[in-house]
Amino acid sequence: MKDRAFIGVIALLLVLGCEHEAESELPIPADKMVKFSHAHTKLAEILTQVSNGLGGVDYQWLQKNPDELKDYLKLTASVPLSQYDMWTKPERMAFLLNVYNAATMKLVSDHYPVSSIKDIGGIRSVWDLKVVSLFGQKITLSHLEHEMIRKELQSPSAQLCIGMRFKWVSGLTQGALHCKKY
Repeated sequence: MKDRAFIGVIALLLVLGCEHEAESELPIPADKMVKFSHAHTKLAEILTQVSNGLGGVDYQWLQKNPDELKDYLKLTASVPLSQYDMWTKPERMAFLLNVYNAATMKLVSDHYPVSSIKDIGGIRSVWDLKVVSLFGQKITLSHLEHEMIRKELQSPSAQLCIGMRFKWVSGLTQGALHCKKY
């Protein structure tokens, strides 16, 4: 009986208390205004390098050359909420969708080769790992999608973009999303 209780406690600790290695990075401070281009030029340059234009992503190249994607994610993470709140709805939507896509690209390239992003989470769902640094805190892809993109923006365009998430995770088009596309 004690063995079964011990195993139950260990299993509960594994599910609730263990941090996945993908969550190990600390949140990036977002305490001052930053220079940010709504053209998402850095991400567009990355996508030019890794996308074949048909939805395929060269994750092996990303894995060998992670700095540009890390720099883009550090830049987006350093945007303070007060600055984000001053943007138009299309600018906020493009920002969040690009952060979502860049974070998934980083996650897949960090664990490459994997056949699916869903293989990354282990015991916990990949969508529930705190892997996105935004506004000075770490959040999950699920929170970014459901609480920020779907709930906050409530846009048919955002719904369509998120609805295609699984295509985006495995492959992205060339070019970052920007507010002129909405």
